[in-house]
Amino acid sequence: MNKQIVASLVLAIGLWGSLTTTGWAQPSGPIVANAFPGMPSALVDRSNYISPFASLFTSTSGPSSSDELQAYYRSSSRSRLLEVPEMFGDFRRGGPVLSLTPATGSAPRLQTEIPIAAAISGLRIAENNQALPSDRVWVAYNYFHNAVDVQTDNRLGLTPQANSQSLHRTMIAFEKLLDSGRTSLELRMPFGGAFNTDGAAGFPVDAVTYGVQGSNIGNLNLLLKRLLYADESFALSAGLGLEVPTGSSGDISYGPIFASLDSQAVHFVPFLAATKRSGCWFGHFFTQLDVASQGDPLRVTLNQAGSGDLIGRVNQPTLLGFDFGGGYWLVPPSCCCGRGLAIIAEAHYTTPLEEDDQFAATGALTSASVNTSAGTAYEVLNFTTGLQIALGNGWRLRSGAVFPGRAERLFDAEYLLQINRGF
Repeated sequence: MNKQIVASLVLAIGLWGSLTTTGWAQPSGPIVANAFPGMPSALVDRSNYISPFASLFTSTSGPSSSDELQAYYRSSSRSRLLEVPEMFGDFRRGGPVLSLTPATGSAPRLQTEIPIAAAISGLRIAENNQALPSDRVWVAYNYFHNAVDVQTDNRLGLTPQANSQSLHRTMIAFEKLLDSGRTSLELRMPFGGAFNTDGAAGFPVDAVTYGVQGSNIGNLNLLLKRLLYADESFALSAGLGLEVPTGSSGDISYGPIFASLDSQAVHFVPFLAATKRSGCWFGHFFTQLDVASQGDPLRVTLNQAGSGDLIGRVNQPTLLGFDFGGGYWLVPPSCCCGRGLAIIAEAHYTTPLEEDDQFAATGALTSASVNTSAGTAYEVLNFTTGLQIALGNGWRLRSGAVFPGRAERLFDAEYLLQINRGF
């Protein structure tokens, strides 16, 4: 944990150091650019914005006035940064792993992830995002191949079984500028596809059926982003995200045994974001902390069929996330129509700052344990690559693929499609 904190501080210091050497001074001189996407070229003065907080770290200029903020909002400097493709991003926070061992009979132990909140929730600030606040709407589709595994062991001499379920997610989102353009509020609502994995375990003559079900409602996400510094080639912002427990419960049935995990925790996600452009090159950096307010209650039928016993609350460890990405405009967006083509590559890393929550309970019908034989995959490294096509008039079509970089993974592969409309 100490190494992770040191690494975080080094990255933060490096980021602030790059700011003090690359652009905290007020830009000067006019440039030829389109003040807004789709508008004709014009001679426009360069402009920047420095927040009161950011002004503490520079001696060359004080905080920007309201007039200077309005000038930046209408400037070609902001227009150039808005052309930078958003990060694709990637994240699916895994649910806890539950093991059920029947106390009697010939059924083996069943082990599966509990698909809480449709198994597709988890707030990643970097997903389809950049540091500069803006007015936009977007829709995304994600396909996670072999994301949820259901396994049985060789208890009683039975042959182990494995059954994998792929996941579908649709995200509907919009971002709205507030406070003269220095702040934005974004709302994201994820929906999952039909999720139902079932089968039979045990000897053929008296096999026990099982089912793993999740509804299609995920957890609502709210993001508040505040601009700290921006010019024509760099933007820095910070903010807070909230994941609200609107998602459905994850349910597991195994013969007379029933387990259910309810989504009740609110997740607080503070973050820092930076976006950089240099000619046809561009890049992003995000870092975030995911802190859960409380545990989610887990109920399991331990002693009597038809009733569920509260065996504990599953607490997610605090998660530290880093997102790095960059790309190149193969066809730069033109001033007249805004059409272009860009290639993008990214890396996404998540690590827990605490140990997995583990506990067990035993009753007359079954023994149940959480994250004891196989914990949740919280330390994850994924790589994303894709293309963005700028269609003009603020429309962007984005398509990419995600590949896990570690043996500890939440899916085998992912395909994603995003459609953005900026205003």
